[in-house]
Amino acid sequence: MIEQNNPIRFKVSIPLTPYYKNRYVHIIPTEAEIEIQLIDGSHIVHTDLKNVGALAFFRDPQLQARLTFWYDFDSKSNTITLCSNNLQSSDSTFISTVPRGSNQFCHQHTYAGDNTPCGTNPNWNYCTPLTPGLKEAIHETVIRANNIIIEKAKSMDYTVILRTPPPKISLEEYEKYSAVYQNGEFKELFNPEKEYDDTYSILSLDSTWYGEIYLKKNDNFSNVIGSTDDPKIASKTWIKLWEGQFGKPDDCSSLNYNGYKCSGGLVGGHVILGKTASAMPKGSNKVFIMPICTQHNNDDNTYMAPIKYSKGIALHNYLNK
Repeated sequence: MIEQNNPIRFKVSIPLTPYYKNRYVHIIPTEAEIEIQLIDGSHIVHTDLKNVGALAFFRDPQLQARLTFWYDFDSKSNTITLCSNNLQSSDSTFISTVPRGSNQFCHQHTYAGDNTPCGTNPNWNYCTPLTPGLKEAIHETVIRANNIIIEKAKSMDYTVILRTPPPKISLEEYEKYSAVYQNGEFKELFNPEKEYDDTYSILSLDSTWYGEIYLKKNDNFSNVIGSTDDPKIASKTWIKLWEGQFGKPDDCSSLNYNGYKCSGGLVGGHVILGKTASAMPKGSNKVFIMPICTQHNNDDNTYMAPIKYSKGIALHNYLNK
C-alpha cells in the first residue's frame, strides 16, 4: 500500500503533435512532460499549453496544444484506473489545439468516430479540405500518447484498471446479461417472451461492465462471499464473457498456487484484491471476474494469485444496486 503522506509521482513524456505542413498550417513534432502527484480519488490532468506551430492568415499565428487525461487512484489497493483508447466518454483522453489568444479549441479524443472535434469553429477547424490528413494524424498521436500513459502505469507497482466499452455481442447474448429486478430485489434473468410492468427494472450489461483489470505478479485475490447471489454466475455466463474478451481459458488462474489442488471445471469467479474473502455491499466497484476452478470458487478460506492468467473483467455496480 502507498501511504498518502508520501505520495508517488507519475512522470512520463508523451507525443503532443505530429509533423504537418501545407499552405495554411505548419505543425512541428512536439512532446509534453506529464508529472503528477497521485492523489486518492478521480482527477482530470492537463498538460501546459505549448506552442506547436503556426497558422497562416491569423492575426496571432501561434498554434498551441495540450493533452488532457483522467485517472482514479486508490492508495489502499494500490490501483490506478485509466481510460482505454476505445472508451467513448467525456473522461477519455484528448489532445486540444487552439490558436493563441482565442477560444477556438479542437478536442481530438482517442476513440474512433470523433469526427467533429472542432465543433462549429469559424476559423481553426482541421476537418475541412484545407488540411487533408491532419485530423487522422492528431488522432494517431493521441492514441500513442494514451498508450504510453497506460504502459507507464503497468510498468510501475500498480494494479491497472482500464475502463473499456462493453464487448460487441449479439442481441440474444446481450439479453442473457440483462437482469430483472423488482423493488430492488433480483427476480430472474430477462425473458424476451414475458411482459414486465412498471414495477420491474431491467438492467443491462452496460450497467455492470467497467473494463479490464491487469494484475501484478505479486497480487493476491480472494472470493467474494455471497457472489452466488449474482444472477449471472449460476448459468456460468460470466466465464463466457471473460472468454469473449480474452480468449478461452484452459486452467484456473491460480493454478496450483501454494500447492493448492485445483479441480476440473472453470467458472467466472467473483473476486476482490487481497488475501481475505469478504462479502461486498451491493453497488461495490471493487469486484472483478477471473476464471477459477470450482474448488477455488467454493473455498472462501484460501486466496489466489495470477499464476496462469493476470487479466480480469472489472465490474461496477456489483449486484446492480
